[in-house]
Amino acid sequence: MIELYRLAPVTRIYFSVLLILAFVIQAIRLHFMHYQRTHKASKLIGAFEVFLWIYLLSSILQLTITMYHRNYPAGYFYQCRYLAIPLVILGFWIQVAEHKSEPMLCALLTATLLPGFYTDYTHTLFLGINLYILLRSAVMLDAEWGIIKNHVTKLSVKEAVNAYPGGILYANARGSTLILNPSMKNLFMSLDINPELDIVEMWETLVNNESTGHVRVQKLDRDKVLIRLKDDRAWLLSLQMIEVSRKQYWQLLAFDITSEDLMNRELEANYHRLKQTEGKLMNSLEQVEQLVKEREIVELKTRVHDILGQRLTILNRLLDKDVDWEDGLKHIKSLVEDLTQDVVSPTEKSPEHLLMSITQSYATIGTQVHLEGTLPPDTEAAFTILQVIRESATNAVRHGAADNVYVALEDHGNHFTLKVRNDGTPPREPIREGGGLAGMRRQIESLSGKFIYNTNPGFTICAHVPTTGRENVYDQSTHCGRPGDCERFADQPH
Repeated sequence: MIELYRLAPVTRIYFSVLLILAFVIQAIRLHFMHYQRTHKASKLIGAFEVFLWIYLLSSILQLTITMYHRNYPAGYFYQCRYLAIPLVILGFWIQVAEHKSEPMLCALLTATLLPGFYTDYTHTLFLGINLYILLRSAVMLDAEWGIIKNHVTKLSVKEAVNAYPGGILYANARGSTLILNPSMKNLFMSLDINPELDIVEMWETLVNNESTGHVRVQKLDRDKVLIRLKDDRAWLLSLQMIEVSRKQYWQLLAFDITSEDLMNRELEANYHRLKQTEGKLMNSLEQVEQLVKEREIVELKTRVHDILGQRLTILNRLLDKDVDWEDGLKHIKSLVEDLTQDVVSPTEKSPEHLLMSITQSYATIGTQVHLEGTLPPDTEAAFTILQVIRESATNAVRHGAADNVYVALEDHGNHFTLKVRNDGTPPREPIREGGGLAGMRRQIESLSGKFIYNTNPGFTICAHVPTTGRENVYDQSTHCGRPGDCERFADQPH
């Protein structure tokens, strides 16, 4: 036999372990070839791999026997070298029949171990060839495992369905359950519903389930139900009929919307707090009416109307738009936190700061306030202009669903002009001056100014405020009071 006992015992032990590893890897590959449909091999390749596996077993025996019987005669177990003959034959056959060269390379290497090719380096060649077979088996097993893992089978589909965190249930047209994953089964058990029931019966039981301390059921639509469990988890269930390959199936899906539901409830709570704040402010106004003059009361009412109108308009638009709930909560909190300060002490902030706050507030709901020009240097006039801008933007969003509000500020030295227009839907009916328009007119006229508006072709507001005293220095030839001035401003391109 190959005189492997010339090798050091440590070397023989090391290579014995490697050969055992190669033997195990080759056995796994044979298992895949036999049982995996995605990796079915031809009979020739299967026979080649089986003989290679047997050859590895004989190599292990040849190594281990030298460790137990060091002085065995050289001819002992010599016949095992003939196992290379079927490998050589099968390797060439595969090359001719299937045009695969790798088995032939392996066969040529093992052919050097046949009787008649013995040299002083045969034992080294024996170890090198077996090391190559180990690397070959490991590389091919890795490639074959990748193919098997990426192949979609009924088993892999079932594993994916079972691993899905949401609930999945499919039933045939008669209602008999075909697929039920553990999440859906656990959900039904928490609702005290038998998952073995017909799917239609399960849905009727679910919809008709009365809310208790353990579970709360809210029917959203004919085919949608919101369920809140005792542990504050929320599930959205949807039932519908689908068609696959001309066959109809029932599909029942359950989505865990706990985080979204918590955000929604927090948003509703903030909305109610905002409404409560509005009520408290209105109650405060009733007490103020007994303590201050009529003019101060009117001014405060106007300010409350403008600020609350702005905040509620922004809130309603946020609720209607599909926005990120976390960003929406931040905006709502900011609206609630500084609401009282803006109503009670609006002049504590500079006019420029309030103007930036107005533009940023409406930008959060997608309405852009486009500014042209600067505010007047007179603080009282600047705050009055800001109130008109805020109320105009609020009306544009609330009544016209405007996306853009255009503000033009013109300083003519001894007088100041404000023009506001928007791209919203024009009013269909004649406008009656309510609290908003009447309040803007009253504020402008309190500064000896002039206030007009026009609805054709779009809603436009023009206001003139004197800046050199409170006398009316209005010039009919240059300002918005001139006939047709509002119309020309409204006709400008957006």
